Amino acid sequence: VHELNEELLSAKDLQCTFTGQINHEYPNEIDLRKQNILLNNEYESSRKAFLRSSREEIISKLSNIIKVSAFPTEVNVNAKPSNGDKQKKYDAYIFRVKNEVPLPLLVATVGTPSKVEIYLTDKGKAKIADSIFNNLSSQENTCIILSDLRGTGETEDKAEFNDPKYYNREYRNAMLSLHIGRSIVTQRVADIETLLVGLKQMKGLDNLPIEIHADGITALPTLLATVLYNNISHVYLSHMIRSFSEILQFPDHKNAYSIVIPNILKYVDIQDLEQLAGQGKVSYNKE
Repeated sequence: VHELNEELLSAKDLQCTFTGQINHEYPNEIDLRKQNILLNNEYESSRKAFLRSSREEIISKLSNIIKVSAFPTEVNVNAKPSNGDKQKKYDAYIFRVKNEVPLPLLVATVGTPSKVEIYLTDKGKAKIADSIFNNLSSQENTCIILSDLRGTGETEDKAEFNDPKYYNREYRNAMLSLHIGRSIVTQRVADIETLLVGLKQMKGLDNLPIEIHADGITALPTLLATVLYNNISHVYLSHMIRSFSEILQFPDHKNAYSIVIPNILKYVDIQDLEQLAGQGKVSYNKE
């Protein structure tokens, strides 16, 4: 292709307004941030109306919005070899479901378990393993599980794949997920599904009450899972926003793409999810 020596318009001639800024040119114009806040306020009445629906209608609609598929009927529970290390206080497993990311977890049991405690963190299970497993003596009759939801710990994306200018540690995975119509939040809810089904297949752990401690970007999927599934008895959440409006008010919110669910605000906000989870089921850790 051979370009001709065409005369280019100046930057001044290319501007649609004298200043180049619509907000300066038209006194009644508002920016995108304010547009989003107004839209969220308009949705308030529709959220209230939606919450007056039956429980079955609410769960069905939420499942459709976040595109959660049906529970996997079977999870392949694979024990990882210990390599003869008798000092370890836990066993390692991988839960596998067809067409999903493998789910690694560490499991330790004290006595005859009467409940299961699951720990999820965006730091990765390896970062908290020592502090959790070194205090097993205080966890009488409990099965302790540490797991990495996809995109955390063992499956975390490399830092060099995510340009820091987007202010999101997993920008690549989060944006690709939105493009395929299955947000990263939805995919992590699927991982929690896999955990719940896999536990039912492990001897002595089926039908036990399940508590989940979730931190950072794993907290919102945990809250959603608590709403959708009845077999989570309590969740303890930390480092999580309490309303999606926080992102609208402060667009530079760090890791915001990691908690985006398209169209969710037409139906529920995070406070509504807390109520839908059930009275007394959700606690927030001091941060």
